[in-house]
Amino acid sequence: MEFSGKKVTVVGTGISGIGAVGLLNAVGAEVVLYDGNEKLKIEDIEKKLGTYKAEIVLGELTKELTDSSDLLVISPGVPIDSPVVKAFEAAGVPVWGEVELAYAFDKGKVLAITGTNGKTTTTALVGQIVGAYHKDTFVVGNIGNPYTTEVLKSNKDSYTVAEISSFQLETMHTVGDMFKILEDDIAAIENMFTRSISSIISNVFILIGVTSYLIHMHRKIGFFLIIFTVIIVWIQKRYGKKLENFAYPFREEVAMFSSYTNEVLNNIINVEMCGIKEKVNENYCEKNKKIVKKTLQQLKLITILKSIISSYSISSLFVIMMIGAGEVLANKMSVGDLVSLLLNCTGILFRIGLL
Repeated sequence: MEFSGKKVTVVGTGISGIGAVGLLNAVGAEVVLYDGNEKLKIEDIEKKLGTYKAEIVLGELTKELTDSSDLLVISPGVPIDSPVVKAFEAAGVPVWGEVELAYAFDKGKVLAITGTNGKTTTTALVGQIVGAYHKDTFVVGNIGNPYTTEVLKSNKDSYTVAEISSFQLETMHTVGDMFKILEDDIAAIENMFTRSISSIISNVFILIGVTSYLIHMHRKIGFFLIIFTVIIVWIQKRYGKKLENFAYPFREEVAMFSSYTNEVLNNIINVEMCGIKEKVNENYCEKNKKIVKKTLQQLKLITILKSIISSYSISSLFVIMMIGAGEVLANKMSVGDLVSLLLNCTGILFRIGLL
């Protein structure tokens, strides 16, 4: 949606509503900030707005406002079935939540966390974990930092960890794209390790060729490298196949869960009318738990594969150094030959991506 020149009404003068006004100002929208509480003072709201610009409307909602608006953005505390929201819907105005508005401008990846209990703790923990690996990580949502105030800082490499309530999901229209990101990540992981395994197998002959030279130079080290390389390739191939067998069915489950989520969100009103909201919620939470459990299983396999790759290069160089040091002390090898040997092996490992 193009926001420049559009008239957007934001409902709610709390921290989320103010954040939405700031984002809409930045993208060139004409903003009206509405609150049904006529006892509020315009001066206090203007202090909250600071440098942000918006027409402030308090009290009774007018037909003029609903008919002239291009979009309604509601704060988390505004029920989707409130008279204000229904009035805008009756006028044919699209209704977005603050989260949907922010997500429309996010250039990176989003990790949305919801549930009954423990959302804030989980969001904070995930934010710390992701932030330890990625500099551009933003922790937002109901944790006290509005998504709309951070989203314009995002980039293609950034991660946003968002605490989202079930009520905010009711106004999401692009949740399927979030699951698409997860599917893409799984595919990237598969490709990464498939290439890694292929790289080792295709380059093992290079190592064997070099170890032939090493056998001539030093038999113990040469034999060690050949045997150790074959063992590591076998182990990694085994775990790589295990990951592949796990990941492909998991991708299908994620896609099915994505479709199920969209179906629930698109039919939320019908679900409430039929009185099966609790049953649907219980079913959704059960499916979500299974996805989380399998994600953790996949991470465990990935960790094992990474450990194998790391152990091969580090162990090879360590054993070469230890055997070589013993040979140097026994006057069977010169220090120059040992250094040359280590440099050659390091260069090979680096060229095939193991260092």
